[in-house]
Amino acid sequence: MAALASAKGVLAVVGTQARVAPELEHLRQLIADGFVGEVLSTTLVARAAAGAAPSRKRR
Repeated sequence: MAALASAKGVLAVVGTQARVAPELEHLRQLIADGFVGEVLSTTLVARAAAGAAPSRKRR
């Protein structure tokens, strides 16, 4: 996918890295153990660190 995005000159982002984040693994375990009860809804707010944004190619 990275090669195709590069060939097309577009930005590609894959959002699967959070699947193995330690804090999310811990949350999954708390849910599985019944500690937090039934999950009815979730909200994800993410922010990149300063300078972490990728540069974009301009056509």
